[in-house]
Amino acid sequence: MKKNYLMLMLTVFVMASCNDDCDHIIPPDPENDWICEGPNDVGVWYEEEENEEMRYSKSGTFYDKYCNVRRSGETEGRYEINYKTGRLTNTYNFMGQTQFSDWTITNHDEFSFTIKSETVAAHRQEKVVETYNMSVGNTQQIAFAQDRTDYTVQSYASKNERIASVSESGLITANGEKGTTYIKIATNNGNAWVKVVVGDECLDLWYDYISLIGQSYTQVRTVLGNPHQNDGEQGYFYAMELHDVVQQVSLWLNPRTRTVETFNLILKEGVPSEVVLTYMESRYYKFREIGKSVQFLNNSSQDNSIAMIEYNQDGGTIIINDINAYFNLWPNFTGIFGADKTGVRQATEDLKMTFTFDSNSYSPYGSDYYSDEYGEYMSLYGFVFNKAGQMFEYWAYMFDDTDKAFIATAIGENYVYDENESKAGLLVWFNEERTLRVKLDVVNNAVIYTDLTLEGLPKLPDYTSAFGMTLDELAATYGDLYYGVLPMYYIVNDYVEYVYFNVDGNTGKTTAYLLSLKEGFNKQEIHEYLSSEYTHFGTSEESSMYAYCDGPTRAESKIQIVFNFARGTITYYDLNSFVQSSASTRGSSSIWLSPIIKKT
Repeated sequence: MKKNYLMLMLTVFVMASCNDDCDHIIPPDPENDWICEGPNDVGVWYEEEENEEMRYSKSGTFYDKYCNVRRSGETEGRYEINYKTGRLTNTYNFMGQTQFSDWTITNHDEFSFTIKSETVAAHRQEKVVETYNMSVGNTQQIAFAQDRTDYTVQSYASKNERIASVSESGLITANGEKGTTYIKIATNNGNAWVKVVVGDECLDLWYDYISLIGQSYTQVRTVLGNPHQNDGEQGYFYAMELHDVVQQVSLWLNPRTRTVETFNLILKEGVPSEVVLTYMESRYYKFREIGKSVQFLNNSSQDNSIAMIEYNQDGGTIIINDINAYFNLWPNFTGIFGADKTGVRQATEDLKMTFTFDSNSYSPYGSDYYSDEYGEYMSLYGFVFNKAGQMFEYWAYMFDDTDKAFIATAIGENYVYDENESKAGLLVWFNEERTLRVKLDVVNNAVIYTDLTLEGLPKLPDYTSAFGMTLDELAATYGDLYYGVLPMYYIVNDYVEYVYFNVDGNTGKTTAYLLSLKEGFNKQEIHEYLSSEYTHFGTSEESSMYAYCDGPTRAESKIQIVFNFARGTITYYDLNSFVQSSASTRGSSSIWLSPIIKKT
């Protein structure tokens, strides 16, 4: 790997060593200037702050592997230690020239030592006492406490629990992510380390930016430092002057939560795509290919993955996305199904949505609407409540120019498409348990989520509570009229498109309402439903009508319902106040109210 000429201006890339029998001192010194009085330094050492590992051999060679914010890489060379002067010299080749670095060694003990120079602060190296290669899901017990009873183990801690976690007793578990991590053994006399490799050991090509997904920008700055520039306080840019593979790193914050949602790594020109793919296939789990882009998950399980990592071979970029943001391009409120109005308000306010209005036109128990100023695809959300006051359905209304095919693809990432339920202009998906239905309603420009385990609304909307209301009271209860002269609402029920109110011209009060059914309705299905809710007391096949009432007989009833299946209408009458001669008042002559059936 390449290294900078001004070695002392960089962080420490090489570390010290010694061996009790001095086998590793190259060359041997005939005048005994080399005095072997240091610790047993042959082996593997780790520096926590720089996430850097140094391997020393008895033959006098060293190998330095590191991966931190500034760079990721490796160095190979020769080392010598003069214990008389306490000097460590490293020799290595960089860009065709021999380079040197000189350090002073201090604070020797069995499991650690310190190196420093005149220009670089002290760095503490600590011994790697055990190394394990593991497969995902496997466990391994750390042996240190049993083997070294002269030390008291105080705690264990993993540097990356996504790769491997450790219990209080020192049991390591490989948790699903591949890579290398280190486990600190804190003892009564300093630290020792255990190296854990899950999968195949390989050089990390870039820093573990996945660990910063979901963190605030303040937290990110403590790791990455100050950016070189920002873009409207939502995007931040870092130039990677010293990196061998990455040219720059940009991050974007979620506008609602102000936490990191995406990292974009622009690779340097000339980095072979096969090198990048080989690394990614050894480090991540391949998910799919889309054209020249290859997508990976960071964990063996999609449910446990934090990030979607995408390599664009043409553009030479690596995009690390918050997996929830990738698969949920708009807010997901399925987790609050069953909440009351207060719960919905809290959930929407947490996402910085604004309450817009409420309406009873769709549900007599209320529908609350919230606008979303941060929405990229959805502009308005309508939450529908049932009789128990539970939110059982919500509508996400799209911007007019939103690509419906793109939205359908996004829904399909999370749900199972149902071809039988779908039809022109209405696509339907379910979750695997079929307890949740998702509909893409192209006509109404909305995505509709319905919890099928909760009580919903009646198959046909019930507006009998509107009987006796004036026009102003209708508007106050159900929202502004869609068409004021002819009192009506567009309600988007599975079976009904419109509701028309008949307002008596003399009293100014509602005496009846008519439901206009959607085309293609099933006559028998509607009849069976009405018969299950009301008393069926009359049939006139000649005039294409069925009649129902809310009591055991028409004489004992307050409401009559007439289903005119030829016209596709259902009319509800208030028997105490309806006057047939007033049915066409206020310009409502186009409402074809069926006559009241007087037969009992």
